[in-house]
Amino acid sequence: MHNPTVAGNKIYYGIRIDQVNPGGKGKTAFKSTMMTGVLAYDYPSMTNAKVILSDNEYGATCGYRMRSLYTDENGEVIVQASTGKPTHMLKIKEGKFTDYDLDLSAKLGVTKGANSHGFVYAGNGICFIPYENADLPKHQVGVDPNGEPTYFSQYGICRVDLKNKNVVNLEVPEKLWLFQYQTARIINGKIYFALAPVGGEGNIYIYDVNSESAKATIGAKIKAGADQYYIGIY
Repeated sequence: MHNPTVAGNKIYYGIRIDQVNPGGKGKTAFKSTMMTGVLAYDYPSMTNAKVILSDNEYGATCGYRMRSLYTDENGEVIVQASTGKPTHMLKIKEGKFTDYDLDLSAKLGVTKGANSHGFVYAGNGICFIPYENADLPKHQVGVDPNGEPTYFSQYGICRVDLKNKNVVNLEVPEKLWLFQYQTARIINGKIYFALAPVGGEGNIYIYDVNSESAKATIGAKIKAGADQYYIGIY
């Protein structure tokens, strides 16, 4: 469970629901059910725990590093469901999942899946979502604890208008890896991302929150050392 958000007298946590294999070890001890749900408590008493499930199975809602739940101006909870499957944006109203469903892969035209682990809510129904484009070739981004190469497809960032379900793929540098990216900063209607390849040079990318343009204003130069990467702006 991860990244809670408060809506009315409830607090909601993103969760992943696994099956447990008592005889398994390491990765074999758990298997994701792909169920989609959240854990809710009365707030602020933190009593009356309840798991709220969606009728659809799109994977976990806990995200990774970056937040995957926000409360909008209408008191509805915006939920990103993804981990293990292509990303869907859902909503909760009055303690229940609504029929709202935005398929990010379909909107971006990514046939093998646009996979995300969190997003930034900029207000008024506007989200900025980093995602891995599984249609693109994989490139090495580092090594695992055993020294073996790790590979990911190119990451992108899209601007999503949840109200009209409009999705714009934004301008970003090549060979971008955002799996562990955590946050962007919004100042005076602009959103700032620190974007650079692992171990490479990049820039601060600045997007107009209220614009549907894919173009970025390129800001200060940034540079990462060997096997280093940027995870956010605060």
